[in-house]
Amino acid sequence: MLEKPQNDQPAFSFRQINKFVGKLHLRDGDVLALKYGTNIAQKDFIDKLTNAIVTAGHLNVIIIVVDSFDDLNVLDQETMNKMGWFRKEQLLKVLPKR
Repeated sequence: MLEKPQNDQPAFSFRQINKFVGKLHLRDGDVLALKYGTNIAQKDFIDKLTNAIVTAGHLNVIIIVVDSFDDLNVLDQETMNKMGWFRKEQLLKVLPKR
């Protein structure tokens, strides 16, 4: 987990955020939910996080800020598909080419 800097310390460094992103094992199509009101749900951090994700080669990761995690569930891909959610690469295989 990313450790919160103390009040007298500077904000998270790009290096810390890069290391954190590496530990997440992100894949394109993933969604990161950040809790509203926390130090990581601030524009400066989200900008650095976005840059670290792009630098790691992930162009299709979505970052959202939520009030509460109560309504969020972690579902496997099969369950998500049953609910009508699909990864981009799955759709590209079945959609007609333009």
